[in-house]
Amino acid sequence: MTAFSTSPGTRDILAPDSERWRAFQNVFAEVALASGYRYIIPPMFEDLGVFLRLGEAT
Repeated sequence: MTAFSTSPGTRDILAPDSERWRAFQNVFAEVALASGYRYIIPPMFEDLGVFLRLGEAT
């Protein structure tokens, strides 16, 4: 079985860092919304191998 790795230029944010990251996002969103900015949701991507091998290891 091959181990999954992050895509080049990206990294996973795991606990406890993810909790601090979420708090930062919430504060940033409040400031941005109060300044007249609105949400955009960019596309997400995942390596196709994640879905092709789904269920093989579980």
